Formats: sequence, C-alpha cells, structure tokens
Amino acid sequence: MLHRKRRDSEHLSSELYREGNQRWKIIFQISKSKAFRGIKSLELKDLQQINILTGDNNCGKTSVLEVLRSIENPYDFKSWMTLLRKDLVGPFALKGRMSFYEGFYDLFDINAAEKKIGYDVELKNGETHTFSMAAEETEEEMTEEEIESLHGFYQVTQENKEWYANSTEMVPRLDLKIEIDGEQTAKDSIYKEQEIYSPEKVNVNPFFEGKIIHVSPVCHAEGGCYH
Repeated sequence: MLHRKRRDSEHLSSELYREGNQRWKIIFQISKSKAFRGIKSLELKDLQQINILTGDNNCGKTSVLEVLRSIENPYDFKSWMTLLRKDLVGPFALKGRMSFYEGFYDLFDINAAEKKIGYDVELKNGETHTFSMAAEETEEEMTEEEIESLHGFYQVTQENKEWYANSTEMVPRLDLKIEIDGEQTAKDSIYKEQEIYSPEKVNVNPFFEGKIIHVSPVCHAEGGCYH
C-alpha cells in the first residue's frame, strides 16, 4: 500500500476562449466515487478549441489537463501510459524513476479504499459516453526467475539455475480494467518489480473526433512540446 498526501482540488476555475468556428464541444464530469488523482468532483461545460485553466498552485490544473487528454483515446492502457508521472521519485522508484506499478497507482485517489477512475462525456451532437478504470491490489507468488524477467533481463548460470527456479516470494500486483459504456475494452496486470511494460493497443473507433494536445508545465524544458 502506498501512502502519500495529496491536496484535494479546490478553487479551480476555467476561462474559455473561442477562436474561429466552434467545431466541437464537450461537457465533462467526474464524480466523487471515481476520482482522478486528487480531483473528487469536476464539471466542465462548453469546452472550446482553446481553453485556459487558472488556479492556485497544487490545486489540480495539471491533473485536469491530463484527464482531458485521455478523452482522445481512453480505451487502452497504452494511451494512459502517457499520463504516468514516471520522472517523479517515489517509494517504489527504480533507477530514480517511478515504476509502472506506482505510476498507474498514482492515477487513482490514494485515500479511497476502492480504486476507480470514471467520467462522463457529452459531445456536441448530444452523444454521451461513460468511462471507467478500476484497479485492485493483490499479490502473486513468483519464482526469482519470473521476478527477474520483469526487469527485462536476467543472467542464469549453472550455479544459480536451481535457485532461480525454486526460490519464490510474494510480489505486489495491480489488476487493471477499463470499461467504456459498460463494456470492457482492456484488462491487464502490472507488478511492483516491473520495469518494462508494453500493453497492446485496442483497435476501436474513437467516440471523440479531434486532436488534444497536452502542454505540461515542464514540457518546454524537456523538449516534448509539439503542435
């Protein structure tokens, strides 16, 4: 179990700017029982092509931008991987970075017993969709050989071959499931020791037709900004 304090999002306001003809509109809503990071309640209406969020430091502006980015393709874990803050250092950090286990865990409200993210989206044409991602913490008994394989490589010799095959320990595992409009689109498990993760892409027709570009507060320094 991870323990880390996070301030709930408060005093978050949005200023909406229109440029040219309005091509799309979204009504976006997060409920308290399905919080994203520290955001327990959020409703955004009449989002335009260009939107500017303002608010105090650490009130949740970046988290709002992240969850809005997910609307473009919320169907599989490959797209959600782009929202993991793996550059941060945490209790499960590997090589100075978050593990995938901690990165996905960090998407959920850490104070909630039931780990669920969910939101409702209403598009300009009146079409509505419901997204949900759930996580369940468990453990799995694995051999040292299986644990080392989670790191992407291991070296077996004649001297340690038997030990790798027979020595076991319990490894924390995060079972993840994504549902869109009540139908499961993706299911996977991530282990605490896992350093390599390459989920399969789900081939579905997206309900949102448009391009969402997330400009993070530090992307100018990382060289990751693009248009």
